[in-house]
Amino acid sequence: MGWSHRRTVLSIYCFCLVFLILGFAIFWSRGQWLPIATGVGALVVLLTAGKLNFSREWFAVGRIIGNSLQMRSEIQYALAQMKWLEMEGRRCASVEELWTDLIFIARKLGFKAAHLKLEDGERAWQTNCLCDHLKTCSHTLQNGRLGVLELRACLRPVEESGAATELPPVVCTAPGPVIADHEVFEILSEIMAEGWMKASRAWLKQRDEKNAALRFNADQAPSDSAPASATKISLPSAT
Repeated sequence: MGWSHRRTVLSIYCFCLVFLILGFAIFWSRGQWLPIATGVGALVVLLTAGKLNFSREWFAVGRIIGNSLQMRSEIQYALAQMKWLEMEGRRCASVEELWTDLIFIARKLGFKAAHLKLEDGERAWQTNCLCDHLKTCSHTLQNGRLGVLELRACLRPVEESGAATELPPVVCTAPGPVIADHEVFEILSEIMAEGWMKASRAWLKQRDEKNAALRFNADQAPSDSAPASATKISLPSAT
């Protein structure tokens, strides 16, 4: 689901704590509160199911597990790519080179366009995607100090009921993989934003500029800089 380890563990603890309290209540009341505790327990399970968006999927356990495993695989792949990007942040000679690495990863993960705005300019990349269903997600990184990253991907349209499982698969005109699931798109975009932040911090750290704002032209003083126009970069398809 894209949760951090801390949030996942705390959520499990809270869920177990509720039933622990109910168990003690039944014990102390010598069973008199058993009906009440059962009702409260059932209510907690239903509320949790609704919160986790699987309350309508009780009889599709196999599909849920399959989707979860596939999502987990995609997220693990994205995290591995972000680890590589962070290491590149310590090795890149310029922010331009780091931006090129980000584009390479974005293409491999299924994004179709990216836009980065820093203090001294902007950079943009896009494929030849002509799809009508492009979703955009924007992230302001550390109040803009590390830039504003915007990512776009071709997604399956969602019906008003929110059920997109019965719709046909996404067919994209651009080469490369496609992110067809809205939840996966949200998670991957957040991972991309976090990866860019870590890589940017690593790049600034190796220049002893931890508290400086990220800039494409790092050697130029902020007062002398002029806004740069967006530059489109075209890379070969990832295989």
